[in-house]
Amino acid sequence: MGAREGGHELNFLARAPAATAASAVPAAPLSPTVTDIRSLKEAKAPQTANEMAAIAAYYLSEVAPSGDRKSEIDASDLKNLFKQAVFPMPGSPRMTLVNAKNAGYLDPGSARGAYRLNPVGYNLVVHKLPSSDSQSSTTTPRRTRKPKRSTKKRGRKKTTKNS
Repeated sequence: MGAREGGHELNFLARAPAATAASAVPAAPLSPTVTDIRSLKEAKAPQTANEMAAIAAYYLSEVAPSGDRKSEIDASDLKNLFKQAVFPMPGSPRMTLVNAKNAGYLDPGSARGAYRLNPVGYNLVVHKLPSSDSQSSTTTPRRTRKPKRSTKKRGRKKTTKNS
């Protein structure tokens, strides 16, 4: 309920703007030119199989044609999407999904071996990829060290007895 002030009831909820159906729909984060997994892979330039697994899960849940959309991804989906994207096939697609889950990009799904994209994986695909490392060299230059002082042991001077 509202609070009373000076004989008038203040209704704080009435002042909040009402949510409309148009404001509830999120804007599409990618350009409309990305319609297949290969163009999405080229736009995002993943460096690892874990990143590609997150892109594949994002593609299935957000970008794929409405008839092909799925909220969860499994090893067979990953295998097919890696082939379509022309990305090197991992040794074990099932373990790639496990590794992507352990990296924090996917959450366990409703069935064994099924995974779904979580907010961390979504943010990786939408906001972090392509990383600046993929556009430049992957190694960072090392700092040069100052030369060390000589490490000669300095002991007491030996004196000779003059007796």
